Amino acid sequence: MSMENLLTDNNRASQATQLPKSLRDPLLFQFF
Repeated sequence: MSMENLLTDNNRASQATQLPKSLRDPLLFQFF
């Protein structure tokens, strides 16, 4: 995995943690 991809995943994860759990879980399933 490239560093750029790791940073993108970290940004995505940090954004997801700011969402309510009911929204975060479906988004994580789409991303991962």
